[in-house]
Amino acid sequence: MAEVAADYRLVALLDRALRHTGVPQGQLARLTARWAIATYWRHGGREESRRASLRAVELGERSGDTEALGAALIARQFTLRGPGLLEERLAAGTAVLDIATRLGDEDLRFRAHQWLVPDHFQSGALGLTMADVERMSAIAEAQRNPLQRWWVLIYRGLLAGFAGRLGEAERLAHEAAALGRRLGQPAADAYRVGQLGRVYWATGRLAELEEDIAGALARFPGLVTLRCMHALADAAAGRTADAVGEIEALTADRLAALPRDSLYLASVALLGEAAVTCHAADLAAPILDELAPYATRNLIQGVPAGWGAAAWHIARLEWLLGRRADAARSARAAVRLHRQWGAAGFGHPLDGLGRDIAVVRLSGRESEVLALLAAGQPNAEMAAALDVSVHTVERHVANIFAKIGVRNRAEATAWAHRSGRTT
Repeated sequence: MAEVAADYRLVALLDRALRHTGVPQGQLARLTARWAIATYWRHGGREESRRASLRAVELGERSGDTEALGAALIARQFTLRGPGLLEERLAAGTAVLDIATRLGDEDLRFRAHQWLVPDHFQSGALGLTMADVERMSAIAEAQRNPLQRWWVLIYRGLLAGFAGRLGEAERLAHEAAALGRRLGQPAADAYRVGQLGRVYWATGRLAELEEDIAGALARFPGLVTLRCMHALADAAAGRTADAVGEIEALTADRLAALPRDSLYLASVALLGEAAVTCHAADLAAPILDELAPYATRNLIQGVPAGWGAAAWHIARLEWLLGRRADAARSARAAVRLHRQWGAAGFGHPLDGLGRDIAVVRLSGRESEVLALLAAGQPNAEMAAALDVSVHTVERHVANIFAKIGVRNRAEATAWAHRSGRTT
């Protein structure tokens, strides 16, 4: 079970199966649970899927079939995914784990941990998250199950990226994608893009992933989170007009284009980061309004990628809106949460935002280097164009970063476009 889009053929098959009369209640519970999961990704299907999962639980309880009840509770936990209902999901997942332990059912125990991982992660219970992954790994190895191993790789990548082990996270993303493709998992490439997006953003390379993001979006057009990531990639590459146009489209009518599913909060944060990168203060308020109630939530994009405390993104949006005191408070909260959770690689949320364009003074040579950098030229080409050594270019780049308050080439490029210093 690794859907990222609606499978209408599966829904149709399940519809036919559910129309049969005389199906035992336990089997009916299993079929209804599977139908609920398959319906979750249909347009407008989330409430319908939640009603079906509740019916599956009721059928499982009446049937006296404990395994069927476990399957129904898995569906209940899955269909409750979204910005809210975290406690309800954790309760359902814990109930499944109890059932699996009583039955000695290792497959069910694996699935219980599988869906507890994103919820433990979001709640900031990183110790429990890591324990879930280790137990999943032990089951996968004992059963020699390649599909279970795929899930372990995905979650190891999630944890590596969150802990700032970005090289390891990148390697695991490619390894998981290769295994997922061999297993015929439709979500394999979408998960790869999600995990690499987080890594490439942290290392200032997100623009390099644009073709992969566009390819995933063409394959999964209903996966709106990919549009959010594409907007951020445009912003990182300095294509401000394209990024702003997408942010405007996705934030219209109180972000009506974004389904309130398991991808929602992280997708909103991606739009917020795109707005900050573009310095688009006029687009920040509705994004901030959506994130504000979840300041202490540890954001997860579906299951594969973690984007840190919502407070981290809130601080940057508040700064963009000129609410500097609020931004400082949110930043302190984000730093505290990240330290508590063992998150690394995010840095201070206000780093790179505290330099006003109007008062930055660059030398003539620094201005030339910034323009070439914004045009995408590597250091060696800049050195040749300016008839200086690569070492001299590196020194100028370091001085520019310090003066304008950015961390990497992507942020410097965006700053150059905002300030009109690209020529």
